Amino acid sequence: MTAEVNFSVGMQASPIPPHQMALHLFGDNVSDDLFVYVTKELTGLLPNRAYSVNIEATLVSDTGNVGGSLHIIELGASTVEPSSIVVMENGGPYYRMNVDIGKNTVISGDLSGNGTPNPELELLTFKTPRPVVVQSDANGKLWLLIGVDSAFEVLTEVYYTEISATLREQ
Repeated sequence: MTAEVNFSVGMQASPIPPHQMALHLFGDNVSDDLFVYVTKELTGLLPNRAYSVNIEATLVSDTGNVGGSLHIIELGASTVEPSSIVVMENGGPYYRMNVDIGKNTVISGDLSGNGTPNPELELLTFKTPRPVVVQSDANGKLWLLIGVDSAFEVLTEVYYTEISATLREQ
């Protein structure tokens, strides 16, 4: 049996007024183990220097109505560009991250909101509870990583309306 996984990323209008353009991420979690994410390269930093990174992400999602507590928001940074790689294991192939999410990100909350289904969509804001410390590479760059880690077989869909980061040299 083969499962088809659907992913998409792009700019779309937010589903709530004022329907501003938002970064839309969608993934169909057929394996109860899905990480949908975006990255942003930051350049012009001092080379090989440690930085503390704080990230704030505002999003809209109705995923919280079904399994929201199993959709964890992860915010972080990496020296190398985060990407998906194919690995062969247990009869694979499987997609894995080339960076350690547990080391490079912090959990900032989940999509359950207040824990009860909410038929009204609303903006949710997530912040790093503590800075993520990461070193810039030899060229003075690093990568931001913002994602939703889903452990529930359901559609994962978010609209990021705003993402900001603050970096401080250590």
